[in-house]
Order: sequence, then C-alpha cells, then structure tokens
Amino acid sequence: MAGKRLIAFAALAAGLVMAAVALAASGPDQTAPALTLSAPVGGSTLSGTTTLSAAVSDDVGIASVQFKLDGSPLGAAITTAPYQETWDTTTASNATHTITAVATDTSGNSATVNTTITVLNAAPPPPPPGTISVTKVFEGSDTDRQTHTFNLTAPVPAGDTLILANVSTVDAKDGTGGIVTPNGVTDSAGDVWHQDGVSESGTSFETVEVWSTTVATGLPAGAAVYVQGYSRGLTCELAIFAVSGLAGPDKTAAADGTYSSTQATPFVTTSQAHELLVGVHGQSSASAPWWTPESVTPAWTKWTDRFDGGNIGRGIAVEIREVTSIGSYRAAGKAKSAVTGNNLLVTYRAAG
Repeated sequence: MAGKRLIAFAALAAGLVMAAVALAASGPDQTAPALTLSAPVGGSTLSGTTTLSAAVSDDVGIASVQFKLDGSPLGAAITTAPYQETWDTTTASNATHTITAVATDTSGNSATVNTTITVLNAAPPPPPPGTISVTKVFEGSDTDRQTHTFNLTAPVPAGDTLILANVSTVDAKDGTGGIVTPNGVTDSAGDVWHQDGVSESGTSFETVEVWSTTVATGLPAGAAVYVQGYSRGLTCELAIFAVSGLAGPDKTAAADGTYSSTQATPFVTTSQAHELLVGVHGQSSASAPWWTPESVTPAWTKWTDRFDGGNIGRGIAVEIREVTSIGSYRAAGKAKSAVTGNNLLVTYRAAG
C-alpha cells in the first residue's frame, strides 16, 4: 500500500513539473511584429499627394501602426488593416526626409522601420495680381491764368492715388510752360504732390506732364485741386484720375517730342509684373476726337480725348493700360492729322 502511494506521489510531482514547464513555455509574448514599409520606396522622389503603406504581421495580434515624418507623427495611429496613410507632400519642404513606420502588437512589443525619400514640389504659382481701379474725377481746361482751380467731380477715398495729366502751351520766347516745380500742384486737403514725368521741348510744341499724390484723409466731391502755371499765365488742359491698388510713388517715365500722323513714345521697361501705364499726348492743331491708341493686348483704354480752340489751342489725349507681365511697353497710336506734338508715358507699380 505504501508503495502505491509513493508511485502516485511521484506521478503527481512529474505532472506538476510538466505543467510548470508548459506554463513557462506559454509565458508573456516577447516577439515583435514583422514589419515592412511597402510604400514609399526608399530613395524615391515624391510630389503632390502620396500613400504611405506598411505590411505587418504578428503571432498574437497587431494593436496599431504609426507613421512618422522626421520623427513627428503623420496623422493618428492606425488600428485596423490596411495600414495606410495619405500624405500631402506639399506640407513638407523640398528636401530629403525620413519616413518611419512603428508597429505595436497587443502585448506591447514594437518594430520600427525607416526609409529616406526626397520631396520635390514645383514652386507655388504667384498670387493673382491685385485689383487696380481707375475713375476719372475731372476733365477740363483753363485759359490765360497763372493759377488754375479745379473741383473734383467725385469723392476720392483715403489711400487712393490721384494722377493729374496736363498739357500746356509753351512760351515761344523763353520756352517756359507747364506747371511750376516744385509745389506747382496742391489740393484743399494739403496732400503732397510730385511731378512724375515731363516732356518739355523748349520753345516748340507743348509741355506734357504727369503729377500724382497719395490721398491721406480722403477728398469729397467738389474738393479743390490748385495748379500753378508760370508767370506769363499760359493755358492748360488736364484730366485727373483717382486710382486704387497702386503701391506708391515708384515710377518710370519716357518722353518723345516729335511725331507725324503715326507716333510712338520711347519704350519703358516695367520693374514688376503688374503695373499701370499712363500715356499722355498733347498737340497743337486738330479737332477732337484726334487720337486712336494702338491695338494691343491688354488693351489701352482712352479716358480723355479733347481739343479746345481759341486762346488755348491745345489738345490732350490720355490712355491707360494695365499690364501683368514684365516687359518693354510704349504708348503708341495714330493722330488724326500730321501735326507737331508731345508725348509722355509714365508707369506705376501695383500693390501686392
């Protein structure tokens, strides 16, 4: 009887040992997932939107896959297959980057793979040009006065640019004509005016010039603009425009004091893609309308075309054109008749 008990005890002990061995063999999971980064391919160059993709397996179960860019998470961890992430490469710089995938199983074991790629996206397109708006706020003439006063026919908001185009008779004795410089143009709000361009051909033709100011506080309709002529009280014709969307006082000017029935001012080269061209033409003998701009794209808009006889005996035409690419431009066109005249082209940079 004692022998049988001994055998039973030994069998029990052996079973306990085998159970312990089995328990040890089935202990905590310490095996990391098997992980590959199937996309993108290492060394590839990427642009636009691409897909990151990982293939992963584990003997117990996958908890998540996390993609990273240069060590920082790309989106949230993915907990179910397929393990993919959509990535907009334009959010990264054009450079070499490291893509990482980290797979974690349900026991907390993890595996990590890295690959290096290059991001190369085209430069973003330039912003669209700003908006330029032109409004004529005066057109008229004055005869044989040294000081001319003109009243605006529409209000001008603060920040707009006032552009004044003027054609004056020239004194055949001493060649004076046009507007006195400096401070020959003022307004009732005290804005500071500048002569942006002038073509004055001695004792022949007429003086053609352009002045401008940036309006500080706004001007109501009826506000006065004062133009100071030379002491002999020579006559003038002019037009005034309110322009929004200009950058400021940076300008280029070119002039030409001769033409026949077909004329072109010298070329000017713009300094940026978006600029406003203002062509002013004066003549001594014709009847309105007397000026036809050349046919180009973008087109010229003829804002003023007038001729007054009598003591004035002068004509003015103003054409304005908005261009959106850097280039050389002219204010060409055709006159009604072959007469002596004077021509000026001034450009203004758009804001933005």
